[in-house]
Amino acid sequence: MNHSSHLSGPIVFTGSSIIALWENLPQFFPEVELLNTAISGSQTDEIYVHLDALVVSQSPSLVCYYCGSNDINHAVAVQVIVENVIKTYQAIRDKLGQTTFVFLSIIKAPQKMNRWGVVDEVNMQINQLAHTYPGFAYIDINPIFFTEDGEPRLQFYVADQLHLTLPAYVTLGAYLAPRVMKIMHD
Repeated sequence: MNHSSHLSGPIVFTGSSIIALWENLPQFFPEVELLNTAISGSQTDEIYVHLDALVVSQSPSLVCYYCGSNDINHAVAVQVIVENVIKTYQAIRDKLGQTTFVFLSIIKAPQKMNRWGVVDEVNMQINQLAHTYPGFAYIDINPIFFTEDGEPRLQFYVADQLHLTLPAYVTLGAYLAPRVMKIMHD
């Protein structure tokens, strides 16, 4: 049974390079229209500034947002990152009404090992806030990037230990798609 017939618009994935470089993303969402408007190198304030072009103009029914990793690399304060994400969510809701906003947790990549505490703090604060806003969901994608022993799955990263390999994207897609579709249909 096709549940996507009631959707008013596509799913838009936006944010930074983790999404921008995800070439096989549409294959995980075969039953819905999907657009990838992410821009490599983006920070949360840049996505907010370009929100009309990246998201609002697409009239999505759901937005999956992955951004904040570059902010952390540029030592942007946790509170500023969180505020930018909330502003982005609020602007989407103000302009598009019932559009659902899904924040994908910032990945604790090996490249950020000395800043994992910052990553955890941003993720924790956004997860807590997500529960207080309508149409705001949080998906923790970090579990797939670690072994059962808590070690980073180094084979999921290219040489820079930040960007992802094809096996990482396949695993991420298989993990993420059912969770996104559940949020969309709830």
